[in-house]
Amino acid sequence: MTDANGTTTQNTESPTDGPILTVDKLCVRFSGRQSVFGPRQADFHAVRDVSFQLKHGETLGLVGESGCGKTTTGRAILRLIEPTSGSVCFEGKDTSAHTGAQRRALRRSMQIVFQDPAGALNPRMRIGDIVTEPMIVHRIGDSKKDQRQRAASLLERCGVSADAMKRRPHEFSGGQRQRIVIARALTLSPTLLVCDEPTSALDVSVQSQILNLLKDLQRDMGLSMLFISHDMAVIRHMCDRIAVMHGGSIVEIGPRDRVIESPQEDYTRRLLDAVPSVA
Repeated sequence: MTDANGTTTQNTESPTDGPILTVDKLCVRFSGRQSVFGPRQADFHAVRDVSFQLKHGETLGLVGESGCGKTTTGRAILRLIEPTSGSVCFEGKDTSAHTGAQRRALRRSMQIVFQDPAGALNPRMRIGDIVTEPMIVHRIGDSKKDQRQRAASLLERCGVSADAMKRRPHEFSGGQRQRIVIARALTLSPTLLVCDEPTSALDVSVQSQILNLLKDLQRDMGLSMLFISHDMAVIRHMCDRIAVMHGGSIVEIGPRDRVIESPQEDYTRRLLDAVPSVA
């Protein structure tokens, strides 16, 4: 089994030395519920001792079957749920120590693109209000006009006409909604983007467009990305390194080509066998 810290497998071509994100022995345990007619259910360990590093400008793929703990790991890193134990250090600082203004700054720097774009957008709000809302909350921009100009620019950068700001989410296709979600995530100029199955809810015909958009944005904006997916073909296209999760733990981690061409774990081989075009 490869060292979960990825010590010998980091991408040496990353433009900035040192990790932007260090996850060390991260654990997330959910307490079992008390049944009305029976004994209390056992606690569920969704994430067990997960450790890895992400370098500046790098994309690390977190891959595994549904229920293996990928999404829980991503949300614990962003502190959308609180870890049971372990540590997450962002730009050298433990995120658990952030309070008040520090926590707000942390949320600006770490953004997420969710799996379901329809569920991520308030159907009652116009697109312009949806995209400018993060800037209002974090007090970015000198005026409402500046905020809306930035929103329009980001929408166009993501392939959506600025005219969309007057419309509501239901007027757009799934691919267009995901572009809007990505634009909103970028309004705060994050340095880390967590992409949680960003194309799995989309038609196959538009998946590659969204993936290529993310790669272009990463290159142009210098983003670091944690890319979560169950699809090894997508992971191969997007990522510099791959971490394979199974049963809440990372069972293999390494450079993309090594993991795909010479997997060390049987579980990784099974994932590859499910996608013949990747093997």
